[in-house]
Amino acid sequence: MNIKEYINHMKGVRGDRSFAFLAERCETSEKNPFRIRPAEPIKSDEVLVCVLCGANRNEGDYIREHNGYLKKVDEFVKNSPKLKGYNIRVCVAVCNFGKYHNTDRARYLQHLKQYDYKKYKKMISELPPEIKEEILNPCYIQDIFNATMLPRISENKSETMRNIRRLNFVTHCHGAYEVVEMEDKMSEKLARLGYTDSDKEQIFAQQMSLNFNPEGAKNHAKSRFFNIQSAADSHNQQTTLLEEYLLMNPSDFGIAYIKHKNIKTLMCAQVDKRGVEGNPPPVYVVRSVEDLFSDTMEVMSDKNNDETKEPEEEDYVSEHSFMGFAPKSNMSRGAKKMQKIAGNILENSLLNSVRQKKNEFVPLPPFLTLAAGDRTERLEIAKAYIKGWKMVGKTMLVDPGKLAAYNAYRKKHTIEL
Repeated sequence: MNIKEYINHMKGVRGDRSFAFLAERCETSEKNPFRIRPAEPIKSDEVLVCVLCGANRNEGDYIREHNGYLKKVDEFVKNSPKLKGYNIRVCVAVCNFGKYHNTDRARYLQHLKQYDYKKYKKMISELPPEIKEEILNPCYIQDIFNATMLPRISENKSETMRNIRRLNFVTHCHGAYEVVEMEDKMSEKLARLGYTDSDKEQIFAQQMSLNFNPEGAKNHAKSRFFNIQSAADSHNQQTTLLEEYLLMNPSDFGIAYIKHKNIKTLMCAQVDKRGVEGNPPPVYVVRSVEDLFSDTMEVMSDKNNDETKEPEEEDYVSEHSFMGFAPKSNMSRGAKKMQKIAGNILENSLLNSVRQKKNEFVPLPPFLTLAAGDRTERLEIAKAYIKGWKMVGKTMLVDPGKLAAYNAYRKKHTIEL
């Protein structure tokens, strides 16, 4: 079955429940006209990059969207001189959220589970049974877990650590939520196999996730989280105090590095260079409703949404859509620096993955080793750390009530397109 047929098959199997499966890029053919096909099963010892996309609230299969995210990572891996000759699988998790799984609600409840457990339990108790099941145990999360993490877990600790180290995630937005959910499933499985808390901590330390503009309870991840994000991205409704402070008080700081346990965050002031780094602010053009309606109808036409067409690389990126490794014309210097560091992290993590041998385990290197290719980049990260430390200090001096009031105002006035 080609990917469209497989999606329809899964809809018939699952009905209104969610589902997910791994897909990989392929040559266009009569059998696979979409340049993407369901992936063959991944072996437990294969090196894998699993791409987890953001969430789309509307009905539809979004094959081109999944293929677009996959293409960005697949081309980076295949075009890397350091990774030439290695057998590295690159797949994307194609997700259908079904009738009952609301992604906004799921991320909010994941956030509450860490920060306000009493309110979390109350909200869960008020949900209808079918929605509660798809929030507490989403079928699509179980599908991704079964395809990526579960086959790599065994009773042999050394084998488990090697196989988990061969697994790498690259996520955007909602994808970070998915990794955190899978971590809970992995923790439960390890506990059933008799692993101690210390054992689990060592295993999670080998799990790498590179996250662009992540959402969900990202600061409570058990695995190694490397977050790449824009301070100007107002899409995330579960922000940290620092993110909310920067949205309330926009500033041009270039790039900052914030450490939080096993989670490392690199943040630029803006992805779009307009209005920062000495560039003039954007010029807004007033357009008629008729023009906007005409553009919308053009985008919605079958011709422009032909899923068999190759996803086109736009030369422009917004604050939230920032994801990938190819610079765009409107990117700020800070965004380009972050993008280069993100590429270093993925490249060096994969080099570590391919070095795992049958009876030899090589631990995932520390952040600075992964992120910095030379002394110049090390110095850049050191400067960014000082900026991040100062910014967090300033945030601690702000009246929490002002941040809460601004947060409530921002959420109330967010326009969803």
